[in-house]
Amino acid sequence: MRIALPRLAPLAVAALLVFAGCNAPADASSDDRFADASWSSYQSSGCIGDASPNAGWLYWGANGERYAVAFNASLAGTSRVNASLDHTLTGVYTLTLTPTGGEAKPSASSSDCEQTADLGVSAAVPSDFREFRVVYDGRTLAVARNDGETTGELVDLPTPVNRSAA
Repeated sequence: MRIALPRLAPLAVAALLVFAGCNAPADASSDDRFADASWSSYQSSGCIGDASPNAGWLYWGANGERYAVAFNASLAGTSRVNASLDHTLTGVYTLTLTPTGGEAKPSASSSDCEQTADLGVSAAVPSDFREFRVVYDGRTLAVARNDGETTGELVDLPTPVNRSAA
């Protein structure tokens, strides 16, 4: 029995695709148990007033099968920031705050008004997260580390947070 080579080619390609598909690595998103974090933010801008000693903070604590994370700060030197939340497959979350308002100068109507962006963020992350970092303009402001404690923990931040190192 003689089989023509052109007739075997489609069969060989089909077999190769089936076997390659069986050995292909799983889609990264299907193995990512940390992808289901949810978050929201609010923002306003204004002048830096009398600094409240308790206006900036990062808080985290257990909330059922998840951890609640909350962040609040007045960010000096800009009138607006972009916020994004990324994560790794190992459970490290990074809240990145990027100034978009440029260097804020005192307004013409009030020479003593330094612009600030007031930002609040709340998030729900899986209970086995490893860290939640807050990074502003390339600088790490605070890190929440999951030490297994379910009681709330709080990190105070300076008020206002300056764009340059504190």
